[in-house]
Amino acid sequence: MEWVIIDLETTGVDHRNDQIIEIGAVLINEKGRTEEFQTLVNPGISLPYVITELTGITDEMLEGQPSIDDVIPDLLDFMGDAIPIAHNASFEAGFLRRYLGLENEEWLDTIILAKIAFPTLGSYSLANLVTALELTNDAPHRALADAKATVLLFQAAEKVFASMDRG
Repeated sequence: MEWVIIDLETTGVDHRNDQIIEIGAVLINEKGRTEEFQTLVNPGISLPYVITELTGITDEMLEGQPSIDDVIPDLLDFMGDAIPIAHNASFEAGFLRRYLGLENEEWLDTIILAKIAFPTLGSYSLANLVTALELTNDAPHRALADAKATVLLFQAAEKVFASMDRG
């Protein structure tokens, strides 16, 4: 079985009006094999100041980068038949639905998995989970780094589930 953990950076939070500016994805399987996919995406508009401050991505970095329509075939090829996973999957699914044709229900959401595996935590933001579970995120709010942190979260939840009494 394969899973693909996807994280996006965008110009805002409204999938109907905002644009994708970065895609990070990590393909994993039960044997531990991993592959990575990362690309900046030119949204065709100037970035809001708050997004540049949050992500460190600038308009200059996006100049000359491919459009989302140019990136999607490569992402689809990378994903193959893997099960998509994201932290707050409805966000990624909302932005990618029109390109990938996947509904929210077809994604695994690590927020839900974390709530089951770690029910006593006060917050299930990726940043809080990284801290609480002593995971690594070298560059928060960058797509590939957040995808890698989500892989670690997914694996931590898997360990909890594997240790649960099945009786």
